[in-house]
Amino acid sequence: MAAGAQARGARGAVVSGRARDTVELRARTGFPVFARGTATVGQAPATRAAAVDVPLVRLGVRPGDWVAADLDGVVCVPRGRAEEVARVAAQCREEDARCLVDIERGVGVQESFRRHRIKK
Repeated sequence: MAAGAQARGARGAVVSGRARDTVELRARTGFPVFARGTATVGQAPATRAAAVDVPLVRLGVRPGDWVAADLDGVVCVPRGRAEEVARVAAQCREEDARCLVDIERGVGVQESFRRHRIKK
């Protein structure tokens, strides 16, 4: 499945289900696969891509949206909101960094959050 997707120009896959061999795919082929879970068995003979570059209405994903994924999860950023999301994410990282410094110095977690987390 991954080889076929790569041959068609895909640079990775997000699976709304289970996948197998995700670590091997990332390491061996450079093709990241992110899924809701993992499985030990292969896909059924009828498993195939049904469509490409179409809205996933139930999931709220539309062509042109940004999809970012890592081992902790997947997020979809609607087209036109990437700059706003990047700004808020950078702000959150800065807040977390200040909290970490406090916590490593012995300040309690709640107190550190009170000091540094910006109230939205």
